[in-house]
Amino acid sequence: MTRTLAAFSTIALLLTIPAHADDPDSEIDPTTGYIETVSQHWNGNDNDIRLTTDRTPLEPLSVDVCDGSTQDIGPRVAITSSSALWVVWTRDASIDQIHARGRESLGFWGDILLASYANENSRNPEVLVDGAAVRIVYEIAGTSTQSVAVVSLEDDPDPLTARTIVASTSSMGTLDTRIHREAGHLWITWVDDDDVAWSELASGSWASPSYEAIGGGGAAAARSEIRELVLSE
Repeated sequence: MTRTLAAFSTIALLLTIPAHADDPDSEIDPTTGYIETVSQHWNGNDNDIRLTTDRTPLEPLSVDVCDGSTQDIGPRVAITSSSALWVVWTRDASIDQIHARGRESLGFWGDILLASYANENSRNPEVLVDGAAVRIVYEIAGTSTQSVAVVSLEDDPDPLTARTIVASTSSMGTLDTRIHREAGHLWITWVDDDDVAWSELASGSWASPSYEAIGGGGAAAARSEIRELVLSE
């Protein structure tokens, strides 16, 4: 998964857990050098979301990003160049939802935000920093189609933009949606049957999907081919 901070891309890649696993996700704070890790935390009845700050050689600090009686899973984290931090996750309910919560660079936490539409079954978010915006990509599951959606968090009293449907597919398999940023390019990839599909943001709009066949190297190899195509433009 392409991570948010180019200057730390090599280290961050080593820390990154495969997308959509229920394992922790980590980022390096570019200001402090601390490793910030989000994870699911079982409270005895359901899962909460916890952020742990590795301050080696000091003791780590942990804080619950959300707790209570809801089932919260699959957290992801992104950190801006000024140390502002965003956590996104899936709230597993009768209608799944994407939630987000931000921590300012001075350490103050904001409210928990509903990042998806309340009536759409939404899951599996990924998040990265794109300049002044924080981009969240996630999946919407319908009865016969699935969609890839993206929403942005911006420095504004009403930080969430309206969600955009990048593409829809009749494939009901695992989409494994990823968002990537490199060398001034921003693009999204997802698995669509026997292909990896992708769409790049250009002039403020997401392009119609293109497709790379999944060959013997699997989806990872197809994503590498897509990366080469995008960066060669």
